Amino acid sequence: MIACYFDPIQFTGQAPDAVNLWIGTSKSISTLHHDPYENLYGVIRGRKHFTLYPPTDFYWLNQKFYKKAHYERYNSTQKIIDDDGINLKVDENFIIVPDD
Repeated sequence: MIACYFDPIQFTGQAPDAVNLWIGTSKSISTLHHDPYENLYGVIRGRKHFTLYPPTDFYWLNQKFYKKAHYERYNSTQKIIDDDGINLKVDENFIIVPDD
C-alpha cells in the first residue's frame, strides 16, 4: 500500500528491515523508547509531538531494560511468559516484572 507513494529504498539504499503500520486515536501516546530502525511517521489528521534526545543523553534518561517475553493463550485470556518461563503478572494496564 505505502509502496505506491514512495520507494523505501530511496531513503537508505536498501529494503527496510521491517514495515509496520500503527494506527491510533487522538488519545494514543508513545512512551519514551529507543528504536533501532528507520521510521517514517505520517499523521492523517491532527498532530503528533515528538521529543528527540541525542544518544549522548542515554545515561540521564534512566532507561530500564525488560526481559524478552511472549504471549500465551490461557483460559480464553492471554498471559505473558518471559523466555525463562516466569509468568509476568498483569495488573490493570501494567505488566509487573519480578525482580531477579
